[in-house]
Amino acid sequence: FLCSLATADRFFNFTDFIAQYIGGMMYAPKAKIKVITKKPENKFVQDAIDRGNMKIASIAKNIIAKYGIAPENLRAEVTALFARSVALAEEVSSIKSQIEGVEFEREVIGEYKKLKPIYDEYVSLKGRKQEKYNKDHFGKLTDFYSAKRDILEMYPDGRIPSAEATKRRLANLKQQLKEKSSEHTAVHQAYKELFQAQRDIEAYLRQYEPQTQEQSRDQQKRKKDVLE
Repeated sequence: FLCSLATADRFFNFTDFIAQYIGGMMYAPKAKIKVITKKPENKFVQDAIDRGNMKIASIAKNIIAKYGIAPENLRAEVTALFARSVALAEEVSSIKSQIEGVEFEREVIGEYKKLKPIYDEYVSLKGRKQEKYNKDHFGKLTDFYSAKRDILEMYPDGRIPSAEATKRRLANLKQQLKEKSSEHTAVHQAYKELFQAQRDIEAYLRQYEPQTQEQSRDQQKRKKDVLE
């Protein structure tokens, strides 16, 4: 199964691309392939390292199999998952901003409607009565003018949506946020697992390439057992 991974463009360097993703998408496993820079003198040490590396590579192989991805398609799949995860993160952020905007609109509309009767009463008065009313309600009238200014900026035509319409719009956005967040979590998890599996297999294959004549037949056999 994994042998074809070694010939499918060899494994690509994804690190630079990952670094461009704000917030970081790297996944650091507790166990890593141990790189042997110098052959251990003790055969038992070598065997222990080989068994540990084989276990990690086997886990990586099973992850790829879990997602039903053909070895030759792994590179394209990881790239696509990364791009989809970034796009979904942007969509989630956009929906959150829209929710904040609607909540602000609802707050302003509520303030405007609450203070409008005070303003209506003020404009209905004349002369000294109006002056006295303005003095007694100066703070609330000032708040009304501020709310009215925001209303005109949000609704230049003066058509203020009803509380029910705003409530429905907010509920719809929150449902979208729930769905997109769930999708992003699933896609991001798949990306992390497959990307780490790719890294582990790459490290395993590189570690056990027959670079010298000293590599034992036992090591070659273990490599073959894992990769087939």
